[in-house]
Amino acid sequence: MTGTRKSTAVIFPEPGRAVMDVVDIPSMGPEDVLIEIEHTSISNGTERWCLKGQLNLPGRPPMEFPHVPGYQAA
Repeated sequence: MTGTRKSTAVIFPEPGRAVMDVVDIPSMGPEDVLIEIEHTSISNGTERWCLKGQLNLPGRPPMEFPHVPGYQAA
């Protein structure tokens, strides 16, 4: 496949603001697998922390904006 792949995503451009927009999907490496997502959800916990700018993962620097979450997919 060639060209830039795109997807619709929830984006937190700044604390207190969420939008839906199209984002580029990063290039795939030799060990990556492309999966088509049929359904996703928004967590009232994690995404609320993202919205408030309070998502801090252990051992990592504080989350920067803009932030595109994404881990709940089927």
